[in-house]
Amino acid sequence: MFGQTSALVDRTSEDTETKQIADFNESFDSYNKKLMYGTDVISVLNKAADNNRTYGATNDPSSEYYVDIAFRLKSKINTLNTDIYTLSTNGEQIKNSILINKSDEFSEFKRRAFQCIDIDGDGKNVTYNASGRICKLEFEEVLKN
Repeated sequence: MFGQTSALVDRTSEDTETKQIADFNESFDSYNKKLMYGTDVISVLNKAADNNRTYGATNDPSSEYYVDIAFRLKSKINTLNTDIYTLSTNGEQIKNSILINKSDEFSEFKRRAFQCIDIDGDGKNVTYNASGRICKLEFEEVLKN
């Protein structure tokens, strides 16, 4: 009888963990869109930074709970060249360097269009760690013609 109770507790624990991972992934997967604006990128950056702080994973990309958000900004200099600037979450680096310090750039950033992109070439726009949690999302600016 004790063995049956132990197995039930183990199964319940596994079900709870699976549900927690699914909820975690769903909260980040909602940003996996074909088109979104800079305000959405700011939201997911804040969500990742809060997550990393909550789990003490701010400077630990190897942590099971670490989430990295990267985005590529494109600057169209002329019709032939497009410069791409990539920024990635590293503590508060993004918010301090580009998004908050210059209010004009911040306002302009919020109106830029982005899309979630496949970074691993696996056909998925998100990367998962070994436990099945989302650990990386990358966004690329969509230039308007």
